Amino acid sequence: MALLKGVKDEVEVRITAQVEIDNGSTLPVTWHAKYRKPPVAEAREIVQAFESSELTDESAMDRYLLGWRGLKGEDGTEIPCSPEVLKKAMQSREYRQALVGGFLEVLLGREAMGRKNSSRPGTRSA
Repeated sequence: MALLKGVKDEVEVRITAQVEIDNGSTLPVTWHAKYRKPPVAEAREIVQAFESSELTDESAMDRYLLGWRGLKGEDGTEIPCSPEVLKKAMQSREYRQALVGGFLEVLLGREAMGRKNSSRPGTRSA
């Protein structure tokens, strides 16, 4: 069967965590996350599972986040994706929102995310 032009099973998304720092300021931390891109029927099921709280942010990242590149630590060195670092990132509201938001962008599309930004599913604990 011929593949459709541009259709991929994996998608890399540029994401940004707006990390709150002193005096109400934010520090934008930008990197690229790679996600498994499910087919439309599975994507619908995932969104429904998010909305019904059957799927947590952590379990979604365990299943669909394939890795990242460009995430830098305090000392400027790149932090590789690992289960331990992912767990720590998911404990930070800002990093969690960036990672889950990137995945929702893959599921719903960038245009839909702009329309659904205020009512998007996600950010649920385990």
